[in-house]
Amino acid sequence: MKATKIIFVSGLLVLAGWTIFRVRSKDDVNTSAASVPAQQSLKTAAATPANKAWVSPVPNDRDPEYTYRSLKADEQGDHEFQGRAPISFFGRVVDQDDQPLAGALIEFSWTDLSAKGTSQATTSSGGAGLFELLGRTGKYLSVKVQKDGYYPYRDFSWNSYEFGSPFSRHFPDKNAPVLFRLKKQGTLEPLVTWSAGLRPTPDGKKLDFQFLPDGQVVAEGGDIQVSCAVEPEDENRRYGWAVKVSIPGGGFLKTDEEFQFLAPPDGYVETLEWSMKADDPEWKAGTKTEDYYIRFGNPVRYGRVRIGFYANRVKFYKFSNFGLSYWINPSGSRVLEAGKREPPSLPETRLQNRRP
Repeated sequence: MKATKIIFVSGLLVLAGWTIFRVRSKDDVNTSAASVPAQQSLKTAAATPANKAWVSPVPNDRDPEYTYRSLKADEQGDHEFQGRAPISFFGRVVDQDDQPLAGALIEFSWTDLSAKGTSQATTSSGGAGLFELLGRTGKYLSVKVQKDGYYPYRDFSWNSYEFGSPFSRHFPDKNAPVLFRLKKQGTLEPLVTWSAGLRPTPDGKKLDFQFLPDGQVVAEGGDIQVSCAVEPEDENRRYGWAVKVSIPGGGFLKTDEEFQFLAPPDGYVETLEWSMKADDPEWKAGTKTEDYYIRFGNPVRYGRVRIGFYANRVKFYKFSNFGLSYWINPSGSRVLEAGKREPPSLPETRLQNRRP
């Protein structure tokens, strides 16, 4: 009798345990199901490629299949997948008047899985200015366009395009080729070019510089006059500074034109000034780089100049840096085209042109 009771109680305990186990298992399943977002994880989507619930993380994705495969490859450690992306590219070359330009040299360079890590190819634009690159694989493509007798526009002659990353892919379209623009050279003039580094003292004393014939600091009567005043630092490591540049009897006209090939006849101001007080809430260090047309001298001559300065802290340098790079037409013509777009680079000013 006693043994029968023990067996009966044991049976009840087993039944109760089984019931609890079933309930908890069911709860676990419900909890897991509830934790899966409507968008599903990449792992879940990967297990069922046909699952329509997977949503691309790329807004307005034009190729969700590639995005899916790329992310899946990355999850599985295949970091070379993007280096095998198909590359096709369609471009069109036009001139400054948007007319098709044939015979332009096209240089392609792209990163890939080759031994060098990069590959190159060249072609030329056809009669309608069209060109293409087909049947290549890689990740990142650079395209450069040039032609003898033409200047490249900064934003329309060289660019790079992503093919591997699903988040920034370039999608080639033969019916809408990428536009590249070149500017035809005009009449070239024999210009005087120079790059000079000046060292005006930080006490505001005037320094004279003569543009022609070969660019040099002079004691008096220079074509351009530069002065710079820099105060000692305060407890906040700020300092007052002031820079003044003048062309007596002539002047400056600021420009942001990409091709600075024709100086305007008027609109020039004789003096440029920049300054900052140490206690100014918007205080900034004394640095500047700007482009100007210039008019100077008697007889009048025209040019273009890039001005760059750094009003240094007296505590450390005891002087100020000032750079001039310029093109000047000595004939008096306003035409400033010499076959190159940019003036010479601004010099390392601390080491050049000692005061007389």
